Amino acid sequence: MPLACPACRAEMEPVSYLGVSLDVCPECAGIWFDETELLAVEKVASDALSALEEMFQPELAVQGGAEKMKKCPRDQTRLDTYHYAYDTPVKIDSCPKCHGIFVDDLELAGIHAAINSEGRARFTETMAA
Repeated sequence: MPLACPACRAEMEPVSYLGVSLDVCPECAGIWFDETELLAVEKVASDALSALEEMFQPELAVQGGAEKMKKCPRDQTRLDTYHYAYDTPVKIDSCPKCHGIFVDDLELAGIHAAINSEGRARFTETMAA
């Protein structure tokens, strides 16, 4: 059974990306990652998240996306919003029950930027020591 997008409620489409099965909304370009899928994509290549972001473009702008209560497409639990990696400005939504993650359009680019800036900072610290 197809999943309903947490942001706009459109029917999400299953997509295979680098061997990982994801669910993508053709309307708002949001992506649902089951529990370990985001980490699996992150580990494949340093630019995998930004490339995935570029693959899907929204057909419509989601009205009130940030204020709207989002529900898990797997179990209908209310999604919690938190900052990716705790101290980044990127906010993503996660299900407290099944631990799936929903990212709105452009959030993967923010995650990619956070990973790259964090990696550069660690590299700089290591080289200075």
